[in-house]
Amino acid sequence: MNRIQRIALPVLAICVAFLVPTAPVMAQEEERVPGPLAGIGEDFWRAQPTCWDCHGNMANGRNEDPRSPAGANLRESLMDVATLALVIRCGLPGTPMPYFGGQRAYTDDPATSCYGTTLDTLGAQAPPEGGESMNTRQIDGLAQFLIYQVAGKGPVTKEECVAFYGPTASSCNRWPTEAEVAAEAAAAE
Repeated sequence: MNRIQRIALPVLAICVAFLVPTAPVMAQEEERVPGPLAGIGEDFWRAQPTCWDCHGNMANGRNEDPRSPAGANLRESLMDVATLALVIRCGLPGTPMPYFGGQRAYTDDPATSCYGTTLDTLGAQAPPEGGESMNTRQIDGLAQFLIYQVAGKGPVTKEECVAFYGPTASSCNRWPTEAEVAAEAAAAE
């Protein structure tokens, strides 16, 4: 790796880490109407609890597997659909966020490779490979679902969990009710 690459790669990772979560709120609001693939994304979220290991079953950053790193709280995300799809596809260099784009994510051709670089060039900053590769349709659907259904929704409530997973989902019992959340917010004011 040459001197410029050694300097540029950490800068790239820092820029992505800081810029991705702070995309304009206006872009998020424009994306509030579910995209055509949001249903695919919802089905994928329900069926693939791999995301839950780090982000939690309600995407609030409360990881389900204590051996996994705590993921971002996607409920507070300011990303737009395209940015979130990029993060899912490519991961975040220099962080534990894996990439799920499979062999298509990082290629030997910088013109088609994630962030215009290769895994070899990223070296120790390379994101880990996700457990299961996703195709473009699944990635785009998951991003659409998360931006529409999750981002900006505030604290998780038992009612929201039951509406999503059904009344028999025992994992919903750990969340406070809407009334408890409202009472806590009023007490904080």
